Amino acid sequence: MFTAASLTLGLGWASTARAQSVDFIRQEVFVDLATPGMTTVDLELELVATGSVTKFSTANPAIPITSVLVNGAPGTFAPHPTYPEYLTEIRFPGTFAAGDTIAVSIQMSGVPSCGASALSCSSTPDETLFTFPSPGSAWYHVDPFKVDPFIGSVELRVPVGYVAVAGHGKLREIITESPEVERHAFDFVAPTEVFGGYAAKGTNVATMESQGGFPTKAIYPLEEAKVEEVTRAVDVASRVIPVLTEHYGPLAIEGANLVTVPKNFAFGAMSTLGVVYVNEVVFTTETYLVEQGMAHETSHFWWGNTATAELANEGPFFGESMAEYSGWRALGELDGVAKRTAGMRMNAVWYMYRRPNDADMDVLTGDQSNPAFVHVVYHKGPLVLRTLEEYVGSEAFGAVLKDSINLGLGGLSVDRLVEDVAAATGIDINPLVEEWLRAQGFPRIAVTARVGDESIELSFDQPSYTLRVPVDLVDVRGGRTQHIVDLEPGASTVSLPLPAAGLAAVEIDPLWTMVREIASERAEDVTLDGVVDGADLIEVALRHGTSLPSKRRVDGSYDPLFDVEPDRKVDDADLARVISAAP
Repeated sequence: MFTAASLTLGLGWASTARAQSVDFIRQEVFVDLATPGMTTVDLELELVATGSVTKFSTANPAIPITSVLVNGAPGTFAPHPTYPEYLTEIRFPGTFAAGDTIAVSIQMSGVPSCGASALSCSSTPDETLFTFPSPGSAWYHVDPFKVDPFIGSVELRVPVGYVAVAGHGKLREIITESPEVERHAFDFVAPTEVFGGYAAKGTNVATMESQGGFPTKAIYPLEEAKVEEVTRAVDVASRVIPVLTEHYGPLAIEGANLVTVPKNFAFGAMSTLGVVYVNEVVFTTETYLVEQGMAHETSHFWWGNTATAELANEGPFFGESMAEYSGWRALGELDGVAKRTAGMRMNAVWYMYRRPNDADMDVLTGDQSNPAFVHVVYHKGPLVLRTLEEYVGSEAFGAVLKDSINLGLGGLSVDRLVEDVAAATGIDINPLVEEWLRAQGFPRIAVTARVGDESIELSFDQPSYTLRVPVDLVDVRGGRTQHIVDLEPGASTVSLPLPAAGLAAVEIDPLWTMVREIASERAEDVTLDGVVDGADLIEVALRHGTSLPSKRRVDGSYDPLFDVEPDRKVDDADLARVISAAP
């Protein structure tokens, strides 16, 4: 779902606009939600000029700007001359030179305008939400042209009895202003690009806290959410975050907050550091989203909020692909390898077979208008990372990724990843980057098996990929002999010793370490041992009823190898094909 990089790096016009001559240092945000019929937002910004500068730009606000002060003197504001539909220009009363510190006070007052659908903010008498500052819906300032993190705080003025979360969820204090009004002050715990705020009438929501693991609290509506799904979400987040901490290092946050937001929120969920804003749909309808969603979103605490891409087109890969890969990696460590395999398979088949009209793009294009964007970035991208992990080695690749987090906001790049892997391991992954990240498609691997007295000869044919393929020989007792086969583009043949107990099946890439199709010389030979027999019938029967899901994130346990009569489901027709082909 959404991360900071998606905003500051994902706007098409931003890549062609001239960077601003200011460095954004600090932002103090005060939001008054306690005055009926009126919302007031005060921003105190600290900027440092990086050259001669007379103005800067910010996203069009959700609330009208009423005044601007610059170092105490009146400033002005107007629609941006080139991008008026996106930006507002804040103009200084004079010129500042490089190195000058500029204090800017912006006051906004009125009724928030958050749009009618796909919202990034909302405001009702009983509930207020603001998140990423998209043009027309901004409640605070970020640089729209570059990654420019800042520090600061958020203070929400609310009626007594309201529940509030903002910034990174780090509550500094609650100040009682009167018997009717109090202020909740939250400090940023690390430099940030994007944050949010939420406040709701306490009688309309409930809270739930984790009983173990990483301290996690959920805020959810009393009348809408299924308590059992909220419980699952809190449990998953509290268990996953310690594993992610082992993988990528500790964060400055002391707890995590899961905040339920309205159904017309723009995303299924959005993560800022320490806070996940979860669309209430996740807790009310499709339960399959909870486990994957919480693992994915809490991974964004690292990928997308602690470290982000330098280049706009690589932002989705280092945000969404990394979060999806990391979430399943953590779930696999917690709940077993089968859990991770299921997630990888689900992502692979959704990319391979559910792209609209077979549209495609390379992972690093970053074009969110492409109809295949979700399929490529959210589904193919994490499998590419799994492929790199298999090629480099799990421990070594994990160590490189952990070090990458230290590159921080705006510090990640694919070129740097290639360099760091080479420095740490001596392995050049650039050929894989070119094949998997900078090109479209996936390998279709044709396999032919010939069984001899003491060995099995496997012939592979795939046209254009450098692959490291796990191959398991399964014996009649269920034992496994594991092999790794390195394939270059074109035809390759390997000979592997047969297991002493007798060969029952050959499994190619059983853990789904890549996006791929495996095609047997004879479609009915699903055990890939060169013959069609009862073993093939049993394997197809075991998968009878599996199918390619029609909804994202659902694992239908579908494996195209067993779809002998290819129709995106394993059913009686597939069994009949195997029976008719057996001697």
